[in-house]
Amino acid sequence: MRNGQCDCAACGESWSSKPSVIYLTRIQLALESLDVVKLGYSANPKRRFRHQLGLPKSAKITFLRLLRMPTGHAACAAEKRANADLMRRFPGHVVPQGIYGRHINVVSEIYAPTLLPELNRVMDRIEAQMRPAS
Repeated sequence: MRNGQCDCAACGESWSSKPSVIYLTRIQLALESLDVVKLGYSANPKRRFRHQLGLPKSAKITFLRLLRMPTGHAACAAEKRANADLMRRFPGHVVPQGIYGRHINVVSEIYAPTLLPELNRVMDRIEAQMRPAS
């Protein structure tokens, strides 16, 4: 309740209707020589990284971009489209789960930092699509 993860269906907002964030984040684990980026979404990105992804305390997390979205549904749809497109177009930049799986509790959406210019272009496109037409 304190983190806004649970609410009343009659008077609250579910994850799909409340505002959310698409994030672009760099994750570095010096001891494991791991340096990756993640494109994802969450209503509370900081909480997601510290409590849900199972990262060790030694992990350096840098939020490179945070893009506010009007709803969780919009964030989820845009993020899924972006990741599917990135994985199809840049398979060589997708980091295999075997490399990061012991350290990050996710199964996909992890890329090599060399893909950052394209990831920023993707974020730019999502942001432009969210702007009202003038």
